[in-house]
Amino acid sequence: MAARRILITYSEIFYSIQGEGRYCGAPTVWLRLFGCNLNCDGFMQDNLDDPSSWELDYKDADLSDVATMQDLPVFRRGCDSSYSWSKRFRHLAPQETATEIAARLRDLLPGRVFRHPRSGQDAHLAITGGEPMMRQGAIVAVLAALRESGDAPQFITVETNGTRPLTKAFTGELTQMLASTTKEWFWSVSPKIRTSGEDWDKTIRPDIVGAYAAAAGTGQLKYVIDGDPRTWDEVERATELYRAAGVGFPVSVMPVGGRVEDQHRIAAENAEQAIQRGYNLAPRVHCYLFGNALGT
Repeated sequence: MAARRILITYSEIFYSIQGEGRYCGAPTVWLRLFGCNLNCDGFMQDNLDDPSSWELDYKDADLSDVATMQDLPVFRRGCDSSYSWSKRFRHLAPQETATEIAARLRDLLPGRVFRHPRSGQDAHLAITGGEPMMRQGAIVAVLAALRESGDAPQFITVETNGTRPLTKAFTGELTQMLASTTKEWFWSVSPKIRTSGEDWDKTIRPDIVGAYAAAAGTGQLKYVIDGDPRTWDEVERATELYRAAGVGFPVSVMPVGGRVEDQHRIAAENAEQAIQRGYNLAPRVHCYLFGNALGT
């Protein structure tokens, strides 16, 4: 019970649709935890091969009129969710207990229940970041609080970069949930390849994602692409390594870009390539609908 009183830092909680991958369009309540072990400063840079030329909007943003996370703009260069991990924005991140967070999640749902009172369809719970697997204890505490309130989510997605190993406590909780309250635990793994600007040896961890798949065998691999042949080569190289580690998740490719116009252009330019290579194309549908704003 002491864990339930620990304050958990998060950047936003909202109710929208899932905009990416297998469950695109599914009504989803979101918990975006604060903090990440990667920066992904390379996204949308003009020259990925020259880090000295990179421009980073989140470092230069004027915060003088920013009172909440929702006041922040969408950044074009670098990680488009840098507000969820950069220390510049930590003062904007709420802190609440697992019980308080569970109540906020439930309050957003029609009828305050995961199964819609009219359609009978289940809303999903998505836990994202930042990197949520840095906060495995927080995830366990929030899910326990939801169960205790009498209506546990049946479909849970964790969006992760696939670099943080499972703890014993988290694995035990996951095993218990799959044996009782949870129909599906879905790993949405987005390995950071060259488009991110991060180092391959730091980000491509088949051993860790293989352990994820062994603990709960459903999920997807989502790569961010820019159309460069070297990027496609890395998608195939990484996927081969994950397959060898026992990860049979289907592969989706998403266009890089924080703004809709960038994503639309890159998705259109690479659709045929994705089809020919046998990958799913995953446009960020929530951005097309809502303009890639916070809370969507």
